[in-house]
Amino acid sequence: MKKTLLLLLAGFLIPSIFIGCVKEPFGNVANETTSPLSASQTMTTSGGDINSSQENSSSNLTTFDYWASFNVSVATRYDNFMKRISTGDYHEILTHTISAEKLLLGYRYDPSSSYLILPFDYDNQYPPIELLRKTDYKHMYSIQKTDDGGLFYAFFVGMGVNQDVEQDAVLYNTVFIMKNLVKSDFDTIKVGDDIAKVETVDPAAIQWEHYATKYNLSPFKSEHLLKDGVLTIDFQKQGESYTVTNIQYYPDFKINVTFHFPDQAITSLDVTYDYSILPQDYPQ
Repeated sequence: MKKTLLLLLAGFLIPSIFIGCVKEPFGNVANETTSPLSASQTMTTSGGDINSSQENSSSNLTTFDYWASFNVSVATRYDNFMKRISTGDYHEILTHTISAEKLLLGYRYDPSSSYLILPFDYDNQYPPIELLRKTDYKHMYSIQKTDDGGLFYAFFVGMGVNQDVEQDAVLYNTVFIMKNLVKSDFDTIKVGDDIAKVETVDPAAIQWEHYATKYNLSPFKSEHLLKDGVLTIDFQKQGESYTVTNIQYYPDFKINVTFHFPDQAITSLDVTYDYSILPQDYPQ
């Protein structure tokens, strides 16, 4: 009897612990009290197929049975998501818009967190994902129209043993575009300028200001995908507005960040966020 009880406990508890630590489904990130920028710290379990199989399981469920069911569920959801990979014109494929007020602005994968946003969990939270572009074996991105006339891109990177983006991907970074711009368009922006001046150059900055105001962020960093690179602008709250404190330009479309883990065996990790998209996927 004791042996049977132990097996039952193992069948329920071990998978639950593993899911919570490694691939917890994406829950309600963007709410009224928490900034989406801290998504990796605020995601909650949404349940879905994992909890359903656990709740409906019979008393003779084993760990093997549980993971066999879990793996089939994940594989099915990945397959359904990957069916949206296309080389077609986004104007002809995208038929829906998403709210610009609810975008996951400035999201970046954080290796110091145990939470990962899987493609189908992102799809559940920010539907509909109608189009995916696979740029190489390891990278793909989604394109969505926003209700203010912009385009929103979510970049996914393969993270499995083979780093195959179609088999084991996570959300890595996001970016929002309102119009086609190049680096020289920002040459008049200087440290000390008000965010209103940035908004005259790039209307996407308006959403960044709304976002920062909503979540009371200071400082914060906006990201601007250009035809010739990526530009980031740091802002600090000054009175009732935001002031530019720093400007960085990345002509190769890649932002490299080093994460430090002083108490771990691996003390640092370099992560590259790639914002490059195909030429035909810029606003037209």
